[in-house]
Amino acid sequence: MFSKKTYILITLLIILWGVVFLVKKTPWKSSEEKFLLPKNINLNKIEIEKKDKTIILKKREDFWVVSSLGDFLADQEAVKRIERGIEGIKKMVLVSENPQKSVVYGLADEGIKIKLYNNKGLVADFIVGKRGPSLGTTYIKFNQDEKVYLVEKDLREIFSLSDYRDKKVLNLEEKNIYKINLKYLGKNIVWEKENEQWKIASFPQFNIEQETIKGIVSLISRFTAESIVDNNKIREKVDSDDLDLILTVFVKGGGEKKLFFNLVKDPKSGVENYYVKLEGKDTLYKIFKNQFKEIKKLVDLKNA
Repeated sequence: MFSKKTYILITLLIILWGVVFLVKKTPWKSSEEKFLLPKNINLNKIEIEKKDKTIILKKREDFWVVSSLGDFLADQEAVKRIERGIEGIKKMVLVSENPQKSVVYGLADEGIKIKLYNNKGLVADFIVGKRGPSLGTTYIKFNQDEKVYLVEKDLREIFSLSDYRDKKVLNLEEKNIYKINLKYLGKNIVWEKENEQWKIASFPQFNIEQETIKGIVSLISRFTAESIVDNNKIREKVDSDDLDLILTVFVKGGGEKKLFFNLVKDPKSGVENYYVKLEGKDTLYKIFKNQFKEIKKLVDLKNA
């Protein structure tokens, strides 16, 4: 009988053999080094079409917007991932010239249609299909061409987002936040920072775990939502309900930022979710429940 260690070793060898097989299965050696795109093309427009939805990203000076959604500020890092991901792709291998194979390679209905532009116009027009047989590979097909290629890049991951809008509710320098005010269930609690130490203004004698507070302040400074809400019924419900919590952040040289939190039941699923709006802005964000729980600790710590 094999020992437990022997079984583990055999299992690891099988997994390692599988990975090596997948990597070697892609015939890169027989392919010509051909670039998908020229280098330094300086993109200024990206079109991403998934089924019936088209996302259009446009560059405005030094930042990107989602022009298909009223020039909403885009997630800049997500766009950078696209730019970095498609730059310098080579090692393309021809795998099929049969137009009937489009479905097999995920280049029919489930394919992601991509158009890339720069100042000279359209520079690339292709469809992203299924992932290839080895790690970090994808099938693609150029528009008006039935040839299917395998490229050494996971393009499905690069174009995976369904919403490219910036979900950051706040984007502040953590070190510049010097006061936080919370209103919750009739309570009004003020936190102030003095000599890099956070204290409750009305109870300065309380010894508070600083790492806990700093973690919450860090969360607030780069507060990023789960999603942006477009559902009008939810928006109406949020606007009509009483507020659950009001959070005001005071920033050196930057005035104050006020956030309004609501706990609202989804009219379809019946699930309760937390939502937040920034004063003076119309955008409604859905946030993670843990984010609300972390911020609410600023209330609970007073009673700890």
